[in-house]
Parts: sequence; C-alpha cells; structure tokens
Amino acid sequence: MDDIVFENEYEITKQFIRSEYKLSQKRSGKLNLWVSHGSTVFYVVILSVYAVFSRNILICAFNTLVVVLLLTYPYFIVPAQTLKGFARLSGVKTLPSPIIRTVSFGESILMQTGNTAVTYSYDKVRYIEENDEYIYFWIGTLMIVPLYKNSFTIGNSDDFTTFLYEKCSELGSLRSKRKLFWRDFISASPLIIFDIAVLTYICLKFMKII
Repeated sequence: MDDIVFENEYEITKQFIRSEYKLSQKRSGKLNLWVSHGSTVFYVVILSVYAVFSRNILICAFNTLVVVLLLTYPYFIVPAQTLKGFARLSGVKTLPSPIIRTVSFGESILMQTGNTAVTYSYDKVRYIEENDEYIYFWIGTLMIVPLYKNSFTIGNSDDFTTFLYEKCSELGSLRSKRKLFWRDFISASPLIIFDIAVLTYICLKFMKII
C-alpha cells in the first residue's frame, strides 16, 4: 500500500487473543453483556436447584459441563479456534511461529496476519476507543482491531488517534453511544423476553397454578 502514514506491528500470542476477546466483549454494550451473563447465571442456578431436588445425575453432569465450558472458553477455546481460523485462511495446517500482524494506514487500512492480507476502507470503522495499553477500533460492529500503543513502526499512538478520529468523522462512519444503546437493546430483547417467560413459568409451576 502506497503512502503509509501509520503502521503498527505486533506478535499474535494466545495472551493477545484473550485480551482481544475481552475487548470485543466490551463493545457488546453493557446492557447486552449484563443480559447475556445474567441469563447464563440464571440458567446455571435453575439447573443446579433442579438437579439437587430431582437427584438427576444427567442434569448434574450437564450443568457441570456448562460451568466448565464457561470458565475455560475465553482462556483455551477462543485462542485455539482463532489460531485454527488463521491457519485455514492461510491455507496451511500449522501456522509458523511467531505470527506477526501488521496494520498499515494510508488511503485505506491494510491488515496483514502472517501471509494473509485484507484491506478495509475507513468508512467501515464504527467505534474507536483506547485504554492505557491499546487503541482499538471496530470494523462494522463485530470485528475488533486492537493496536498496541508502543508498537507503532511508523508514527505514534497520539498522532494516530487524532488521525483516525478525523478520517472517520469526515466520512461520518462513527456511531454514537445512543445508537449503540438501541442496537444493544434490540439485540438483547429476545433473550430478556425468553428469560421472563421461563421465570414466569417456573413461578406458576411452583405455585401449582399450571
């Protein structure tokens, strides 16, 4: 890509993938995140109570499996599946180590992971945030691109943040927090309604109304 004004390069490790996953969960929005986590806890508790009172070994085993998967998913399953995905895109069974990702910014955004390169336009960037360690932005509403602040090989993190905000603001691609809230509310509504229906059914069953 010609006329590169900023470039960020870093190694993709399992720890990085875990951090990437945690950052992506933040953009799910507080409402959506609380509902999904609360719903999971709700069903685990319900299953546990049911298993204790019914003395059903299968339900106990299933509930234990769910808890184990929930605890291990961000730490083991996500990194393994992500690395497999990179290998599949690269057309190889095993990726070389280390895996280097280079993200370049010029007329467009070029992201190269290993020997796989993808180009994105700035009008696809929806959100930009940062913390002490990362600057991270979203392509669409699902794909997160984290950049280490200390890994710029061209330019620096402060100038880059200003550049990206100005570039995306000119194109009008950035989404407001209000739009994010309503998007989260709409996506969380079916789960909220389902949880209320299940809770209502359990209460009515307990009261022997049905």
